[in-house]
Amino acid sequence: MTDLALTTVYFVRHAESDMRVREDRVRPLTAKGLADSARLAEWFRPISIDHIYSSPYLRAWQTLSDLAALKGLDIQPVEDFRERQNFGWIANFNDHLKWLWEDFNHCKSGEEAMRQVQNRAVAALERLLEAQAGKTLVIGTHGTALSMMINHYDPKFRFEDFMNIKNVMPWVVMAQFDHKELIGMKEMIVLE
Repeated sequence: MTDLALTTVYFVRHAESDMRVREDRVRPLTAKGLADSARLAEWFRPISIDHIYSSPYLRAWQTLSDLAALKGLDIQPVEDFRERQNFGWIANFNDHLKWLWEDFNHCKSGEEAMRQVQNRAVAALERLLEAQAGKTLVIGTHGTALSMMINHYDPKFRFEDFMNIKNVMPWVVMAQFDHKELIGMKEMIVLE
């Protein structure tokens, strides 16, 4: 492969959202989340970015809005970077998450299996890698969707790793690809 196809992707898991709003698609950021969005934009200031893509969910969109304004770029929605569809409130959600991670085909009626999330998110990513080869992209997404993309390229990323980042918001992971082949991936420490 040639260096002309080297694509850099900054995956951004959204900032802190207001959990009092139960409707997933319209859950906004908290005041802290909005402040972190501004700090995130400043962190990206020296980095040249060609395109910004995001889950259409409000919290992911808001997380990248200051960055988009700073760079003079539009945020392009990609439905397949959305969060995993849940079926409702679960008493012990951590046990349920562990069960979902044990077998990516596990799911309850009305919810999306991890395998479905992984398949749609990776397919969307690979379409962008093909269409935007050689560019620098920012992709706004969610903890589960991002974890499933990471697991696709690094199967050692499992439930324990997900639990370590479960409350890290925003979370930024930088990956470089030669065409659709992962060259390297690393967590970026952005906010303390």
